[in-house]
Amino acid sequence: MPSAKKYLSPKQVAQMLMVSTETIRLWAEKGALKATTTIGGHRRFKVEDIHSFAKENDIELVAVGNDDSPLKILIVDDEESYAQMLKELLVNELVDVQIKVSLNGFDVATQLLSFMPDIILLDIKMPHLNGFQVCKSIKAGQGNPYADVRVIAISGNASAQEKKQIIKLGAEACFDKPIKTSALLKIIKKDMA
Repeated sequence: MPSAKKYLSPKQVAQMLMVSTETIRLWAEKGALKATTTIGGHRRFKVEDIHSFAKENDIELVAVGNDDSPLKILIVDDEESYAQMLKELLVNELVDVQIKVSLNGFDVATQLLSFMPDIILLDIKMPHLNGFQVCKSIKAGQGNPYADVRVIAISGNASAQEKKQIIKLGAEACFDKPIKTSALLKIIKKDMA
């Protein structure tokens, strides 16, 4: 179990309490579950507060990943050589990371269930199922268990309008290819401290 100083994401708390992330959000908004908010607007929960809440409400906690669980990143890009280059870059620059590559948008649903990524690096211009459609399906819907998955969009030639559109759909940012390594690493690490 994580130490008492560790803060958990809504996704982790939902797994521990066996409810949806939407339920966690509602409990936090009502003040039933203590939460703090990061500068970026993300809710975080202290482990001891989760234990107290579970005890008060007679909820049995489920053990989930600990402090040592690696960051999971899914790279979704139809250009295999670019996706592999990005994977190598991140493996070399990040400590304790697991990375998988999907070459199409259709595979994302399977990877959400089996790999359970924390972050998706998503190409917005892919054939068949594009990044806009993928991002919308990840972020939309009440009670969606994947709404907390962070989406960072990438594109070789996105217009300013397309960048605004993908961010409106829930992506944190949209980077041009080739991605500036420092900018990508900064946004990936923003909630890791």
